[in-house]
Amino acid sequence: VDGLIWFSGQPEARGEETRELTIRLVRIILPAAVLLGVGTLLQAILYALGRVTAPALSAAMRNLAIIASAVLLSGAFGVESMAWGTVAGALLILLMQLWSLARAGAMPIPGLDPRHPAFRRMLALYAPVFLGLLVNSVAVVVDRGLAWGAGEHALGAMRYATTLVQLVMGIVAAAISLASLPALSRHFSGGDEPAYRATLGRALTLVTVLIFPATFGLAALAAPITELLFGYGATDETGVRQITLALLGYLPGTLAAAYDQVLIFAFYARQNTRTPVLVGMISVGVYFLVAFTTVDGFGMMGLVVANSSQFIVHAGVMWWLARRGFGWTAQQRIMALSVRCGAASLAMAVAAWLAWLVLDRAVPEVEGTASDILRRLALVGVPVGVAAAVYVAGIWRVMGHEVRALAHAVRVRIPGRA
Repeated sequence: VDGLIWFSGQPEARGEETRELTIRLVRIILPAAVLLGVGTLLQAILYALGRVTAPALSAAMRNLAIIASAVLLSGAFGVESMAWGTVAGALLILLMQLWSLARAGAMPIPGLDPRHPAFRRMLALYAPVFLGLLVNSVAVVVDRGLAWGAGEHALGAMRYATTLVQLVMGIVAAAISLASLPALSRHFSGGDEPAYRATLGRALTLVTVLIFPATFGLAALAAPITELLFGYGATDETGVRQITLALLGYLPGTLAAAYDQVLIFAFYARQNTRTPVLVGMISVGVYFLVAFTTVDGFGMMGLVVANSSQFIVHAGVMWWLARRGFGWTAQQRIMALSVRCGAASLAMAVAAWLAWLVLDRAVPEVEGTASDILRRLALVGVPVGVAAAVYVAGIWRVMGHEVRALAHAVRVRIPGRA
């Protein structure tokens, strides 16, 4: 902890109070590492059984737990509420997998045979992933260290904005990529390349339909959403504004990362863990280049832009490699679909922003915590309802057939998959 705190660019940020808080937060969060480790192993068992719903929803539920803890417990625990939310989210992931395995009648029996060929194969596939995680961890430490010197609110604003971005990624990108992984692996193992490419195309289609309204909607309602979720306690108006700015800066990278997540899993399905890691190292280099050249002049936003640049470069290179590596030819269709969804999302975002603007002026501020929260809920909930109606109407006009096919696939598969 002392070593990480030393990296800070602000001497006052390395005081005894910060050190003690960091140690306390680490102690709270440590059980989450064990819970997540076991939960991830159970997720792998569920994927092998073809039961993808619980694993796919896990990341989203974890982030929801963190956000809920921040909202409900911040008054009593302050910043520790986020740490307790992390532990609660990890426990929730574990319980979801156990519940799904129990329904499948496939509770695992612990056992390990290092001599088994599958064990050696897993180690060979894991080695590049471990290296990639190590490089990313270094990048995260550097990012947090630079953030401590980028302004009073930078570190907290980036962390809160990242939580919102991770929520979107969990609901859209992680859920879809994880759900498609078993089918992609099965098609590759069976040598059925047309089915593999068709499954990948459907996954990217679903990502396109969902990620555009999610990112555009967050952009339009960034201010009221941030105010609703984080505008309490020590987070004053300046803090809320900084979180909003960080969120807006992260969204272009989020849009790219959603596609990137699916493409990474497409390579994993082909038992190729080296390529995503090598591309990841290149993208981390892009992050360092942008971050160190912009942080002095632009502070927090320089780091945020560096993070988005990292994801955009990674997604672009992975897209190019996917098209070259396994003959994926759906680029034109996905690009055309992106234009349609982007246009509908832009209209949706304008409608949502106007609805929020009208409500914000029409509904007066009220005294009292409960009344204030209800007002904030209305300022988010009503524009979200307007946005959903506008997007569905806009997307239905140009791609009603695809939306009906996706809705049918959800109705057919989810009830029978735990």
